[in-house]
Amino acid sequence: MYCSSGLISGCGLLSLVKTDRRTALTRTTCYSQGSAALEECSVRSTSPSLLTAAGGGQRVLTRLDEGSGCTGPERVLNLWREEGIKNSRDILQTLDFSLEERLSLVDLTLALDNELLVSGNGIHQAALISYKNEIQHLQVQVEQACRQRDKMKADLEQAEQRNLQLVGEVDERHACMETLNHSRIRPSTHSNSPVIDPQLTCI
Repeated sequence: MYCSSGLISGCGLLSLVKTDRRTALTRTTCYSQGSAALEECSVRSTSPSLLTAAGGGQRVLTRLDEGSGCTGPERVLNLWREEGIKNSRDILQTLDFSLEERLSLVDLTLALDNELLVSGNGIHQAALISYKNEIQHLQVQVEQACRQRDKMKADLEQAEQRNLQLVGEVDERHACMETLNHSRIRPSTHSNSPVIDPQLTCI
């Protein structure tokens, strides 16, 4: 069943509802306007699940993100092959992704998540939640470390500014002291100079 809607914020939305043995998914294809061509990005929406419920919409394979939330399927396949998954093409097709079109990382996250949910394998779900919890914990630590780094950087910059100010004040005081010393030396030099008797100059 196909259902099309009007333009919303410059994007044309096309909803495709597909029902299979796993779950009912709604795929929304967003066509964003470009200067020469339109970029296509698929977004599949489902109910909150293991990956999205606890992680605030986290995505898998963000390292492959090309800046639009999408990536080429070949990049996903290559990464899986490098990790020892031999039937990566079959897996991607089983998840209902095209091998020719760019795929959304959000779609891929939800598809993998749905497979874990419908599998009913408690060990897989426990492993996923455990890994997610550890990732979130590490993210919190990284954020705290970044805040501490930024604070230390700001404190260091303030200390450097203060040091420069002190150096300027010391240089200014030295200059003032040198000027004062010179002003004191000149009169004493004149007062200590020998006085020549005019009568002696005449002899």
